[in-house]
Amino acid sequence: MEPESEPDKIQEGIYKGTFSREIMWMPRDTSKVIISFSSDTWFGQSDSLNFPVLGQGTYKVEDDLIVFTNQTSVEEDFDTTLILSGYYQFNFNNTGVEIYRLYFNLFWDGFDIDLYDLTKID
Repeated sequence: MEPESEPDKIQEGIYKGTFSREIMWMPRDTSKVIISFSSDTWFGQSDSLNFPVLGQGTYKVEDDLIVFTNQTSVEEDFDTTLILSGYYQFNFNNTGVEIYRLYFNLFWDGFDIDLYDLTKID
């Protein structure tokens, strides 16, 4: 009997790239981000105020998903879907990782996608 393989993990280090929100029938909004992964914690910044809301927190890989918790406090009347928190899918590429999630938008009656396209720089 073969031992169970560990889930893919994001290599520790600093990643730089973009965050984009693709909304059906609208141009894509994009910002530059930097996220550092160390052990089971992360820290991130964006060049746009609250797009997305990064800050810091913890993460863990569960099967083919990455689960973020975010310890940053935000105002109550804020679009909470912009907070890096909850379940995301991820794919590794030659230079880094893509972290993304799809969600249903009731207003547009369609799916939106949040995408972090990150390249490892350290």
